[in-house]
Amino acid sequence: MTGHVREARGHRIVGPVGRPCDPDRGERHYVVAAALIATALIGAYSAYSANEAQSEAAEYQSKVAKNQSDAARQAADIAAQNEAEQNRRIRATQRARAAGSGIEEDEGSSLLAQMEAAEQDVLNQRRILHAGRTQARGFQAESILQGFAAKNYERQGYVNAGASIIGGAGKAYGAYSSTGTGKT
Repeated sequence: MTGHVREARGHRIVGPVGRPCDPDRGERHYVVAAALIATALIGAYSAYSANEAQSEAAEYQSKVAKNQSDAARQAADIAAQNEAEQNRRIRATQRARAAGSGIEEDEGSSLLAQMEAAEQDVLNQRRILHAGRTQARGFQAESILQGFAAKNYERQGYVNAGASIIGGAGKAYGAYSSTGTGKT
């Protein structure tokens, strides 16, 4: 023994299994375990935020489809109104021509032609409305589908984040537990 420094002779640090253990190597395992935990947390956040972005995109697409549905209904209503107005003008012109030529418009073939034209006008308006409503239902279905997708992406984000944390924790435990056994 010299001065204040004490020399240790014949002593060694022993791990839990009885194997020699290097304190510096153990510290490295703690650092590795901490790094693995940090990586797991970063991975979890990354997984969550990626799915959150997909969820927000799906919610946006749901809103767009809903707006398109509303616009299709409105366009069909306007087109049907325009068709009705055009048909009223055509019938008014036909009545005026018939009256100018001396034909009785409320009798016989003239009346039958007007009735048939009116039925055709109503049928055309219904076709326009049906086409618009069908298109609107398609957009509405897309809106609902995107809403489901948004919820699914959100749930998947939680699942992926949890899986990342659990996987990282397992790796960190493996790195930490190898400290006491002398494994690298």
